Amino acid sequence: MIDEAKPHTRNLKLISISFIFYWLLELEPATETLQLPLLNFKVTNPEPLPWLAWVSLVYFFWRFWLTVSNYISQKYVNNLSIYANQSLSRKAGLLARYLSYSVQKHFKNDLYDEFDQELKTEERRSGTELKFDKLHDLKIAENGTGGHIRFLAIAKPESGNLRPSRSYTKQLNLIELWAIKIKITKDLVLKSEESADFLLPITLFIIAVLCGVLIHIGVPAPI
Repeated sequence: MIDEAKPHTRNLKLISISFIFYWLLELEPATETLQLPLLNFKVTNPEPLPWLAWVSLVYFFWRFWLTVSNYISQKYVNNLSIYANQSLSRKAGLLARYLSYSVQKHFKNDLYDEFDQELKTEERRSGTELKFDKLHDLKIAENGTGGHIRFLAIAKPESGNLRPSRSYTKQLNLIELWAIKIKITKDLVLKSEESADFLLPITLFIIAVLCGVLIHIGVPAPI
């Protein structure tokens, strides 16, 4: 969990809220000279202040991101590992059903004949008639070139307990890979108790940047 007491998280929230309030309330300095609190100085040239505010906003976001980026990456990897280690047949949802259908189609079109030939070879060896039964244990796997789905093709005998099987893989296409990434990201954002710890500062920062741009180009706040 991200420690809320970390100063960069708190400072990012404060300066982001300042940007937002400055635009919404259409704030302006009351005079051309500013008195610094607790210091016996006056600011007679306030023109660099907007640039200093932008530098501060970017700096605090950078420090905040250094704090949370490793946490977010690790959380994403953990969620992906949990999703991948569960059989697709045990998952609910449109994505799992689609991936299961894609594997079934791939096996039927590209692998069934090969598996059937292996069954005939096994029949001659064992003397037991064998037929394809089902695909089993469909799981997502990661490798260096992307992702693939591992699965078992299992046969059933006319008699006896012989149930030969063969392991296969199906390479995931780009759309399937992105669908899995979006699924994991959605779960990370919506189903993680810690997500608010990093979502709120990031959301405030994005809104603050938008408000800063609107201030710079002179777009007033809606009445």
